[in-house]
Amino acid sequence: MHFSKFLLYCSILAFSIQKEVCAQEYWVQKFGGLGGDGVHDVVVGPDDHIYVAGEFTAGMEVDGQPLNSAGASDGFVAKLSPTGDLEWMKRAGGPTIDRCWKLALGIDGSLAVTGQYMGPADLFGTSVPGSNNTWNAFLAKLDPATGDALWVRTGGSNDGTERPNGLSISPNGNITMVGEFSGTAVFDGGTITSMFDPLLQQLGTDVFIAGYSAAGAPLWLKHGAAEFTDKAVDVVSDAQNNLYVCGQFSDTITFDAVHANAMVNAIFLMKLDPLGNEVWFRTCGGGVVDVVNDMLLTSTGQLLLCGDVRGNMYYLDGSTDVIHAQDDYAYFLLQVDTAGEHVAHSVLGSDSPVSAQAIDQRADTVAVLGTFRCQFSDLTAHYNADGLFMATGPEDLFIAKHAFNGLQLREGQQIGGNGPSRQGPSPRPLMARCCSQAHSRVG
Repeated sequence: MHFSKFLLYCSILAFSIQKEVCAQEYWVQKFGGLGGDGVHDVVVGPDDHIYVAGEFTAGMEVDGQPLNSAGASDGFVAKLSPTGDLEWMKRAGGPTIDRCWKLALGIDGSLAVTGQYMGPADLFGTSVPGSNNTWNAFLAKLDPATGDALWVRTGGSNDGTERPNGLSISPNGNITMVGEFSGTAVFDGGTITSMFDPLLQQLGTDVFIAGYSAAGAPLWLKHGAAEFTDKAVDVVSDAQNNLYVCGQFSDTITFDAVHANAMVNAIFLMKLDPLGNEVWFRTCGGGVVDVVNDMLLTSTGQLLLCGDVRGNMYYLDGSTDVIHAQDDYAYFLLQVDTAGEHVAHSVLGSDSPVSAQAIDQRADTVAVLGTFRCQFSDLTAHYNADGLFMATGPEDLFIAKHAFNGLQLREGQQIGGNGPSRQGPSPRPLMARCCSQAHSRVG
């Protein structure tokens, strides 16, 4: 797949270009209407079918098929053929604001989606009540052939907000949803109450991890309890159905065990067994900025994390590994084995804002997708050319290609225009293949 194939993904996320076939190999597809619309996740199956999730207001049209919102905004999931034709599109929403955030595919082709709803809603044909007009979380398993809901589960509270941030389907078919909640939240697997936040003087925001069977039965519910704002960002599963969860936390947090911590907004990485029991917990933080944005399990069974860093960040795995960012802005790549031990890391910095939002790995290549402003200093220096990697608008996209072993930078690419450019979720099967096969190209 060539670099132009990445424009397929950018066009889907930007909602800006109508479907067009070029030499029967490349295509783009438009999602959108007169209102504000957005894509929040894209996954690609082994048969190259593409699943898209997001939100839309008023009405939108995809491949000539209209879809109307029931309220201020609704969530949607769509399936595209490998050539970009719409196969089905489903709506989730009610009279208020609703959205679909994350998708997951199982090795058996099963499909799950998670999102938020406010007030009563019709979630893919299943009616659910509201909770005092606060954000609630939902999880739905869909038939990948038709888009029909096989089952829908919800979790929420009358006095707080729930947001799912990560979703994974294990090889055994179990589905895990992770995120953040505040107040007293009722899930199918139980009820949890967030801790009192002494800064906010009210119930704060804590971590939730919810496990379900392939049939939708609740298996277990975990609460990451801490005084200050905490959240789970992502979850992945390995071949043995173990789970790995990353997120952010401040001060001390408790899952199965108490994890003392004096750092503010540090990163956590933890392993759970298939029953949801905590196996190990790692902390990474200490910099001015320590933010994790994406995580994946590599083809060799290791973990890769990416995010943003400023200053010295310390990964604590029994010893102390220093992740040093000398520039004002930087992103990091962190490679960890499934025992939680540091393997390698890499940092790419800039004098102007830069952020790494998504990663993928294919063979000996790791690809990073993100945004930058003004000029990306380290990518410019890599090519020893002062005129490269200058943003053509307020903010441009970049793809940086790293070696899998050692994570050294190999090359980079830039995508942008006169307006602001915005990355979406990780288009993993698209991004890595285009990055591993394309020559370096700027502009």
